Amino acid sequence: MQGLVVAERDLALPPSEIQIYLLGPPRVERRGQLLAIPRSQVRALLYRLSTELHPIPRETLCFLFWPDTSEDTARSNLSRLVSILHHALPLPEALVTGQDQIGLGTCRHH
Repeated sequence: MQGLVVAERDLALPPSEIQIYLLGPPRVERRGQLLAIPRSQVRALLYRLSTELHPIPRETLCFLFWPDTSEDTARSNLSRLVSILHHALPLPEALVTGQDQIGLGTCRHH
């Protein structure tokens, strides 16, 4: 169903270590503890990635976050956000990046 927001998403990493909650105030937890993700745009990127089962094209994310910015600037900005998010997540395999797409590790929905 298009546009459906996931209430909770467990990344299938060592048994459900990271949970992303999008209903109510969005939050990220690891082993039941709140996980601090710096910067609102970084959190927004994580929340957007968590709504999809498959990686999202970088072009789509660039247009979403910087619709009025040149492609080069938007890609540079996105790379910076991805780097910050990668360092904020406790498990390197939680973020899957490719040249053209970005996604989260394999997941299960509750």
